[in-house]
Amino acid sequence: MIILISYLWSNAMRMKNKLLTILSFLLISVTISQANETFSNNISDFYGIDSFPLLPGEYNFVFADEITHDGSFQPVDNFNNSRPNSSIQGEIRTGNIDAYIADGNSISLNFAILQDGSTENDFRKTFYACNVVRDPTELVSTTIEVFDDNSFVEFCAFKSPEFNFVSYNYNFCTDKCVELQYTFFLTNMKDPSKDVLGELGMRIYNNLDRAFNGIYYDFNFVDTYLK
Repeated sequence: MIILISYLWSNAMRMKNKLLTILSFLLISVTISQANETFSNNISDFYGIDSFPLLPGEYNFVFADEITHDGSFQPVDNFNNSRPNSSIQGEIRTGNIDAYIADGNSISLNFAILQDGSTENDFRKTFYACNVVRDPTELVSTTIEVFDDNSFVEFCAFKSPEFNFVSYNYNFCTDKCVELQYTFFLTNMKDPSKDVLGELGMRIYNNLDRAFNGIYYDFNFVDTYLK
């Protein structure tokens, strides 16, 4: 459920892409923040990112933790006090966050923003998460680009019919590292075939890439893939 928690790295990195999403289904009983914040289109000035892009929908705050320099976690009640030099991980969702599994139209976004110089950020730069594939049959698509300065961007998609989800993972490391994992219910997709899910994934990837590089982007196509 939580992206890039250091203790999950050490104990479960080989199952990361599947485990984190499975946990988001199983840990629904976790106390939901009462921040009552709703976001759409983007979150401005978010932990060192001028405009944090969002896929279509109104997203509700579920939980967030700031990661201190000593590696401990401090709960965040809302995003009003965004601190550009702090790392953060968390989750926001569309739909009914108190009945997530029952809300087949919901989209979940797990995210992490790891600041330059933090232990978590330094460790994250040592591997490509999209190379960690537990079950090759679940892999929809993967793209990893590594640049001359060792910065990189990676995208991968996974389909898990037994848990009724498809997840799209977009990660990049420059000075800071950012991870996004969007999860959709397969039953909310018009066509859950791998070819169509892969097409959607590449369009998401291309527009996230444009968004984080300050280029015009448009996610309105996402709704055309949903029921």
